[in-house]
Amino acid sequence: EEAARLEKEQAEAEAARKRADALEGLVREFETRIGGVMTKLGGAAKELAATADTLLRTAEDSAGRSEVVAEAGATASKNVATVASAAEELTASIAEIGRQVDNANSVTRTAVEEVRHSSDKVRSLSASADRMSEIVDLITDIAEQTNLLALNATIEAARAGESGKGFAVVASEVKSLANQTHKAIDEIGGLIANIQKASGEALRTMGHMDEVIARVSETTATIAAAVEQQDGATKEIAHNVQGAAAGTRRVSDEISTVAGAAAETGNVAQQMKAAADGLTRLARDLEAQVDGFIRGVRTA
Repeated sequence: EEAARLEKEQAEAEAARKRADALEGLVREFETRIGGVMTKLGGAAKELAATADTLLRTAEDSAGRSEVVAEAGATASKNVATVASAAEELTASIAEIGRQVDNANSVTRTAVEEVRHSSDKVRSLSASADRMSEIVDLITDIAEQTNLLALNATIEAARAGESGKGFAVVASEVKSLANQTHKAIDEIGGLIANIQKASGEALRTMGHMDEVIARVSETTATIAAAVEQQDGATKEIAHNVQGAAAGTRRVSDEISTVAGAAAETGNVAQQMKAAADGLTRLARDLEAQVDGFIRGVRTA
C-alpha cells in the first residue's frame, strides 16, 4: 500500500509539474503576444500623437498664413475699390470734358456762320459803297458840266448887256448851286472812301477770324477725338478694375473658407492628440494590468 501511495503521489506531482509547465508556457506565450500587441499599440499611439502634432502645427501655420493673406486681400480690395472710384470719377470728368468740347464745337460752328454772314453783309456794303462812288462820280460830272454851263451863261449874259442881267443872276445862282453840289459830293466821296476802307479792313479782319476759328475748330475736333479715345480707354480700365474688385472679393471669400477649414483642422488635430494621449494612457494601464495578471498567475 505504501508503494502504491508513493507512486500515486509521484504521479500526481508529475501531473502537477506538467500542468505548471504548461501554464508557464501559456503565460509566457500570452506575455509575448500581449507584449507585441502593447508594443504595436504604443507605437500606433506615438505615431497618432506625432501625426496630430504635425497636423496641429500645419493648421496653426495655415491659419496664420490665412490671416496674413486675408489682411493683404483686404488691403488689395480697398486699393482696388479706391482705384475703381477714381476711374469712375475720371470717366465722369472725361465725359464732362467731352460735353464741353461739343459745346465749344457748336459755338465755333455758330461763330463761323456769324462771321460768314457778317462777311457777306460787309461785302454787300462794300459793293454798295462802290456803286455809290460811281453815282458820286456821275453827279460830279453833272455838277462840273452845270458849272461850265453856268459860266457860259454868265459870259452870254455879259454880252447881252442890260437885257441879260436877269439871266446873269440865274446863271450865278446855278453856278453857286453847282459849287455847293460839288462840295457836298466831295464830302460824300470822303465818307464813301472811309466806308470802303473800313469795309476792306473788316473783310481782312473777318478773314483772319475765319482762319482762327477754323484752327480752333480743328483743335477742338482733335481734342474731341482724343477725349473719345480716352473715354473708351477709361471705360475699359473701369471695367477691368471692377473685374479685379470682384476677383479680390472672391479671393477674400475663399481665404475666409480656407481659414475656417484650417481652424476646423486644428480642432480635429487637437481631438486626435487628445485621443492619442488617451490611447497611450490606456495602453499603459492595460500593460500594468497584464503584468499584474501574469504575476498573479505565476504566484498562484
